Amino acid sequence: MNHPGAVKGIFGGGRVGRFRNRFLEYVIERLELCVDVTKGVNAGLSKDLIISFLGTAIVGIVESWFTKGLSEPVDVVAKQMGLLLDRNL
Repeated sequence: MNHPGAVKGIFGGGRVGRFRNRFLEYVIERLELCVDVTKGVNAGLSKDLIISFLGTAIVGIVESWFTKGLSEPVDVVAKQMGLLLDRNL
């Protein structure tokens, strides 16, 4: 799926920037429910830093998928993103 014109309208300036910011806010809200810095791989780390890092990574992958397309099918991307999140949450 590669629709650069339509996607630029979503992720570019103006309304695009607002969409991206609102999507990032949503992702961060969801991550705040999952990130635990009291135990596991994230013990002792900054919760804000982890949430910011993972949030921007998720939004970046989705943005890349829309704007540039990814070489992997969407189900592969979703599975791998899920595995990466499981390793870090």
